Amino acid sequence: MLVTALTALALAALVSGDDLSTVAQRKRSDIANLGLTASYAPTISLAQVPSWVSTLTPEGKWPDVDYTAGCAADRAIWKAEEHLARVLGLGQVWSGLNSNVTAYVNDSGVYDTAVKALDWWFRNDYNNTGCLVNGGKAQCPCTTPGLWNQNWFFQGIGVPTLVSEACLLLSIKPGGLSASQRAKCIDIGLRGSIWSKDQVLAPNYQTGSNFLNMVQDAISVALYSGNETLLTQAYDAGMATFGFVDAPSQDGTHRDGSFLAHNAQLYNGAYGREVIKSFIQLQSNAVGTKYSANPATQEAVAALIRGSDWQIHTNADGVLRWDLSVIGRYISAPLSDKLANAGIQFNATALRAAVADFSGANDLSDCIARLTQAGNAQRLLGNKAYWAGDYMVHRRPNVTLFNKLISTRSSNAEFTNGANPLGYHVNQGGLWSWVTENEYLDVTGAWDWYLVPGRTVLYHYPALSSSWVQVTGKRDFVGVVSDGQNGFSVMDYIDPHDGSISYRRAWFFIDDVVVNTVANVSNNAGVDAPIVTVLDQRLSDGSTLKLDGAASSSNSVTTSAKTLSYGGNGYAALDGASFNLTTKQGLQTGNWSALSVSTAGVTTKDIFTAYHTMTNGSSFSYAFYPGQEPTTGGISTLGSNGVLGAAGRTYLAASFWPGATNTVTVGMDKVGAKWAGSLTLVSSSPAIYLLKFTGAGVTVYAADPTQKLANVTLTLAMQGAKASCGVCRRGGAVPACTAVPVGVKLTFTLPSGGMAGSTVSASVNLGK
Repeated sequence: MLVTALTALALAALVSGDDLSTVAQRKRSDIANLGLTASYAPTISLAQVPSWVSTLTPEGKWPDVDYTAGCAADRAIWKAEEHLARVLGLGQVWSGLNSNVTAYVNDSGVYDTAVKALDWWFRNDYNNTGCLVNGGKAQCPCTTPGLWNQNWFFQGIGVPTLVSEACLLLSIKPGGLSASQRAKCIDIGLRGSIWSKDQVLAPNYQTGSNFLNMVQDAISVALYSGNETLLTQAYDAGMATFGFVDAPSQDGTHRDGSFLAHNAQLYNGAYGREVIKSFIQLQSNAVGTKYSANPATQEAVAALIRGSDWQIHTNADGVLRWDLSVIGRYISAPLSDKLANAGIQFNATALRAAVADFSGANDLSDCIARLTQAGNAQRLLGNKAYWAGDYMVHRRPNVTLFNKLISTRSSNAEFTNGANPLGYHVNQGGLWSWVTENEYLDVTGAWDWYLVPGRTVLYHYPALSSSWVQVTGKRDFVGVVSDGQNGFSVMDYIDPHDGSISYRRAWFFIDDVVVNTVANVSNNAGVDAPIVTVLDQRLSDGSTLKLDGAASSSNSVTTSAKTLSYGGNGYAALDGASFNLTTKQGLQTGNWSALSVSTAGVTTKDIFTAYHTMTNGSSFSYAFYPGQEPTTGGISTLGSNGVLGAAGRTYLAASFWPGATNTVTVGMDKVGAKWAGSLTLVSSSPAIYLLKFTGAGVTVYAADPTQKLANVTLTLAMQGAKASCGVCRRGGAVPACTAVPVGVKLTFTLPSGGMAGSTVSASVNLGK
């Protein structure tokens, strides 16, 4: 919800008298200035007010509203809600709190129309409590009279929100609502929540943003009923919801800034966004009162907003949008439907007012500056690792990269309410690359759902089905390590649905290059289906495809090549290998209405696709140069007895996998450091490392992908330089450092709880 354009100073100045009255004044003002994009109702215009007044029937209905209810009603968009949206709109213009609409302030005809229409809904409300969540079942047969929908959301959140907000505005007038109407305002406003007297949803319905919506409704009820006890309970419960959750897979805000929802999906761009919006309203209405956010809540909210900031980028049309990895099922909707993929959909200016008193480590002024100036979203530079979200973001001035993994602690994307029936391969090792910021706009309606950018899959096997879209990963060695500028992500993978394919993946994000490795790929199904690694599937930009530097005249090519470039992006096979390429460019047609509840229908897009076909049991590495022509030097891969990683540009990344060797030796010339000789790494347990070399030494960054280890030891043996212990560290306890022949041994105490899987570091001095 939006808040009014009040500065923090103005909000504080409003604090006078009792806190309940202060919060009521602010919340009524917020509701009155919403417009009618009410959270769960169709968008309608206040210009229709005269028509609403003149066309309301004597019984309290509008002839142009579709009142279809029960089993016959649409489960995704319930058109009957427009009745309540109009009631809310009438209350908004009558209240005098909407400065943009003054013609109907205190207009008795407008008020009477709103009350009559509200009373009609109350009189036609369902009476069977079984309809709360069991519409169409034995507890609430399709023949049950009253206004209800088979989707519990409308009974538990949609209708209570509209009713509670309308009642809060209409209760401004003393005696305007009868005793029975006020009772119904309370009954419906609390419906589904823990404060309801007879219709309480099970705990699994009352999580995340759903619960926060119920809190907002309870606050409205408390304000129009003058119930300070309920107001305190609702605020306490709401603010507690913004706190951290620390258990792996737990839905909510994690310490890395990821927001998990609907069984461990990374969902910052939808449900996390709703939490941000709820916090804006709760906190903006509470600033300066006893209900304001405490330090623990501020810390968690700051982490969520900072984590979300990294996931937002500016598209070519100048609109701030979320990474497609963090919007779940909404990846299957067209931009024209204005869902989670259409924009960030929260008011950054209002957020500024809500967090104005956040200070120190929780200060968000830099985030707010980026979010209120669209171009600045691209200026967030560096690398961010989300250990709880199985996710990495890498940003440079001319490219933004998003890498989403899957583990036993996370799931991919859901099929819900008809949306995303083909989205199985989403968020299982994908890599989205935005250079022109036009690459993937509205592409999914027409693209091939097997070929998600970055994925390695059995092409066309098994046939995609809506019955098993959402899955949880099957392996736990999945993780990320970062120094804040560059990063390394790894994924031990077996297909979660049927185990048909398995492999190990590693991505080394170094400056403006990504080194991709696929190792030990296995077609476990034994079917005749090609194993493909997708380089990209994106909108065509009309540029010429080049293979090994030469222009290709064909729009569809299957060939061998060492380099590929298209649309300004370059790809180079590493280790002396060649791509076994399939590329195609041309028109593809799909249907948005088959992918979601959209009415947009058929869509045709000009799409470019490139993928590399692998043989069973093989491994392959390539370098991706976003926004650049490909080169074949400067980056080396590691492939020693199963250790995966890469070296170059003064960095070394290494993954010691379960069941593989614990030792690797790398020439310092490959790292690009000034030191001669070689470096041997020995890890006591499977883990991942990122090493940054400088003129004075090396900083070692370590992480445990399984999030189960208490400690790990890394021995660094130098040939050609002398190593000694340093003292610097980042995260966790200070690592123990002891001298060993020709090197040092670092023992890291690894983080636990909500920090398990995060990066720890230590420095090692190097000299002659």
